[in-house]
Amino acid sequence: MQVKQLKSILPVPLEMIYLLIAAFALLILAFYIKSMPIIIEFVDVIVNKVKNNKLSKKAGIYTILSLLMAPLFWFSYSLTHGNFTDDLWNGEPLTDLFLPYTTIEINNTNRLESAKSNSNISVAEVEATDKPNIILIIADALRADHLGVYGYNRSTSPFIDKLVKSGKAIMVKNAFSTCAESKCGILSTLTSQPYNNINISNININSILKNNGYTINYILSTDHTWGGLSRYYHPYDLFYDGNNAIGKYAMTDDALVIDKLLTVEDYNKPTFFYFHLMSNHSSGIRKKQFAKYTPYKTPNDWFYKLPIISSIFSTNKVVLEKNYYDNGIISTDYYISKIFNILSSKGYLKNSVVWIMADHGEAIGEHGVWGHISGLYNEEVHIPMIIYDTKKDLYKEKYLATQLDFAPTILDRLGIDIPNSWKGTSLFKKKKGVYISYHNIPDRKGSKAAIIKLDNGKLYKVFYQNSISNVSAIYDLTKDPRELVNIYDNKNSKIVSVLLGLLYKDSRKIL
Repeated sequence: MQVKQLKSILPVPLEMIYLLIAAFALLILAFYIKSMPIIIEFVDVIVNKVKNNKLSKKAGIYTILSLLMAPLFWFSYSLTHGNFTDDLWNGEPLTDLFLPYTTIEINNTNRLESAKSNSNISVAEVEATDKPNIILIIADALRADHLGVYGYNRSTSPFIDKLVKSGKAIMVKNAFSTCAESKCGILSTLTSQPYNNINISNININSILKNNGYTINYILSTDHTWGGLSRYYHPYDLFYDGNNAIGKYAMTDDALVIDKLLTVEDYNKPTFFYFHLMSNHSSGIRKKQFAKYTPYKTPNDWFYKLPIISSIFSTNKVVLEKNYYDNGIISTDYYISKIFNILSSKGYLKNSVVWIMADHGEAIGEHGVWGHISGLYNEEVHIPMIIYDTKKDLYKEKYLATQLDFAPTILDRLGIDIPNSWKGTSLFKKKKGVYISYHNIPDRKGSKAAIIKLDNGKLYKVFYQNSISNVSAIYDLTKDPRELVNIYDNKNSKIVSVLLGLLYKDSRKIL
């Protein structure tokens, strides 16, 4: 990795890292050559005071050095484990090496062979020229309520808004991610599996499409090899991410996606594309042309993230972060429009199904949370789900969906049998009765939440810790989408009893 790429993903200026390294090196050098008389004298005093314990001068020096190193250790630990995590190191898959993440890894199954041999998977008997191209666009950290079509009062997404308002695309009103970070969000989309079921042997959508004659192309901003994420993407014909752009682009610059797409040959057979965009992620590259809302915070304004400074300037921080985030969405919307234009010019868009989604959302101070990973409130899990398809009438469920529903819907669209192991449902059928979906914070704080759809169309979210018997909050999302009123406080509420009863009754079906 080049310095340019490293700088683009660090949550603090690279110069600060250099300064810490230099200070540490000088400190060691100073002790080694004894060129700091004041410190050495201080060490002598300490050593003299502990002579009764028979500690050597050398031991005293090491003791003082350890004490001086404590702030640096605290800083490093805070970046990876403390409260800084929610605000600074919130860029998975970039941060998978630094944060604890437990995903079951089973390497004894080849997904393509599994897809071929699975008795519930067929090869669609459709001429290749009639098979639509399948195009998945995942915008990292894109929350639904900051798009115009979802009621936002700022013009952040003119292209996406136009797609829906013109009738060329439909939107799912309440779409949710399975978690609040990239790894499980992306893999839930590709494998129709929630976090607890994700492993390397899952049958993914591209293995089935590959078996049905599709070319599989991944064109991705940022580094998808960190944490082994790209290993879950096999099989594919083209894999291109930020690592491949070294020397020309920072790895989180979405311009690299456009640049690579321009080199793809024109349409000649059905193709599956997965595009990953980083513009509205905190580590994404934002160009000045998208800076519509000012003033705004940049990633190098790290001092706003320090606990004391953050508390003093909390109000200003919300304004700065919101403007910065919305400018990122403007950038994302622009790159999505460019993808559409290029796909059209190359002949892919004429017969295609395009899904615009997110891997998770992004908190901007709501509920005291910044960024993502640590929470399951709507700002972190309510994502856009925009579907561009000439056969819009096939989609009966436009009210509630999760990432798990993407892959089953695609196979339903192609007339291919859906694997029994997949947990999602096709949006070609309305969800009837009581629908329950489960959403996790992967092995960090142990909390979970359930989205429940009742027969009358109302949505409730239940927060619970480790067990459904340990409920902490229930929100009526139909009346209270911002989750400000916890109705679980009313212990005698009939709806609480009904919800808990449904949870226990359905616990055997936990995904």
